Amino acid sequence: MKILDVYPLTKYKTDDYDFILFDIYYSKTKNCFSFCCELAEQAEQYPLEDLLEQYWLVCGDYCGEAIEMEGTNRFLLEVETIDNTKEDFIHILNFSTIIGKNVLNFPVGKFECMGVFCEEVSHFVLNQQEIKLPIYRYRNDRDGMVRFENKHAEAVLIYNHLMKEKSYEFPKVMGTTFDFIYIKDWKAYLVGKQGESDCQLRIGVDGVEELEIIK
Repeated sequence: MKILDVYPLTKYKTDDYDFILFDIYYSKTKNCFSFCCELAEQAEQYPLEDLLEQYWLVCGDYCGEAIEMEGTNRFLLEVETIDNTKEDFIHILNFSTIIGKNVLNFPVGKFECMGVFCEEVSHFVLNQQEIKLPIYRYRNDRDGMVRFENKHAEAVLIYNHLMKEKSYEFPKVMGTTFDFIYIKDWKAYLVGKQGESDCQLRIGVDGVEELEIIK
């Protein structure tokens, strides 16, 4: 789900709404905070439902479906908080950092995780095999406290350990196939299969650390 930009709704300019901060408005009639953005295409059920659940939000007038606005088809997503507490405002403020990002779900074993894809593809060598895989930046947090901005430490890890034709030798992964990489807690995880088992190879700042079986 690619988010293009904020979309200032006409209703936000009426007396029913107060501008708060960073394109977030307060609805005097609903007693909640609102934020609207434009998507590149119609929102898929997932990760949309996961986003709403993670940030304790609900859809307002628009839920990512096509609508004609000023003669142009647009895909708008308006989200609203459930209440008007400080915590609600923090949730929608964190959500608003999604602008310009491509958010998607990816499987790790039996679990669905959420991340940001920045069009990054790895370029390094593992056991004399070239590894070119999409890289996702992990953004799961059921408390709604995670933000979507790119983190400097993530960029450093990707550049220094997953690019520049870096070379590793790790015999334990012989015969393992990998599908993608995700970055979490300053470590990179190559996710794939070894035989019938789901697994992930962990790479940290000191190099390859361990092959983990995902249960």
